[in-house]
Amino acid sequence: MLKKLPQSQLPILCPNEECDDAPDRLRLSDLSESAVKPLKTALGQLVIVLLSNGRPRAFDARCPHMGSNLVTAACVGGDIVCHWHGYRFSGESGALVANPNEAIMKTLRVPSVAFDPTIKPSYQLRERALEVEDGWVRVK
Repeated sequence: MLKKLPQSQLPILCPNEECDDAPDRLRLSDLSESAVKPLKTALGQLVIVLLSNGRPRAFDARCPHMGSNLVTAACVGGDIVCHWHGYRFSGESGALVANPNEAIMKTLRVPSVAFDPTIKPSYQLRERALEVEDGWVRVK
């Protein structure tokens, strides 16, 4: 059974029974700049990335485009790239960096009464606060 929460606080890919005693932390040494690291927490499934400056960032493990699980996403230059449709999000802020559909659909993206190609989607990963202490990364 899933916890009943407001939409803004819905658990992310993690049923109540599995998350209630989730550790909410991992070793900093388990992170690398070239990988997305999953972490089950009481907040739900998260993904952790390590930026080039050595600072970790945590985001909900659900792609805001169509809900794919980002646990299997790629980490490219500190960005998170969804394996499903290739949307690329900043590891620094979670903001959408690249939308592969723009290039793929370029010839179809023409202005009309119902479509304005200059309007960009505002997808963004939901960031979670972290603290690093004694070699551990912990979700706040």
